[in-house]
Amino acid sequence: YSGRPIVAHRSTAIAMVAIGGLALISWGQNMFSSGLITGLRIPFMVASMAVTVPLAFIVFVWIATIWLGKVRFETPMVFALGFISLLLIGALSGLLLASVPINLQLQSSYFVVGHLHFALLGGAISGLFAGIYFWFPKFTGRDYDETLGILHALGHSGGVFLTYSPMFVLGLMGLRR
Repeated sequence: YSGRPIVAHRSTAIAMVAIGGLALISWGQNMFSSGLITGLRIPFMVASMAVTVPLAFIVFVWIATIWLGKVRFETPMVFALGFISLLLIGALSGLLLASVPINLQLQSSYFVVGHLHFALLGGAISGLFAGIYFWFPKFTGRDYDETLGILHALGHSGGVFLTYSPMFVLGLMGLRR
């Protein structure tokens, strides 16, 4: 819906592979407060933080593709834009949780719950809806109501933001999950 191919396609594919590899190494971030050997905390922290480098590159590629293209704001594109914004919030909160001292303080708090919901609902579900709205007319031969689709996209992104943003504040205030 940008009217052009993605910018830096090959580099984006390499960055996605890098994210996958680093994600395999960074699982230990979830174990900082579980009795993990203290010497392993720093390598897991570095791997968890390193995931943000290729992710940031991919987000900049998406933005550049949108910026250089002629955007059509149809329902799948509105969901994709919501995906990018919600995923950024999830990624930035994940970057905070990758730090050992911050993670030890916020572990089992609502901050972690907010991060999880922004990453899953903002990332996975928004992308899923974008795909459904893109492929539905091709599979069924029937079109959907564009106005209702855009309202759905805005309602989903706004609803995720309004529902889960307070969890960050509650978690910072010490509310346990």
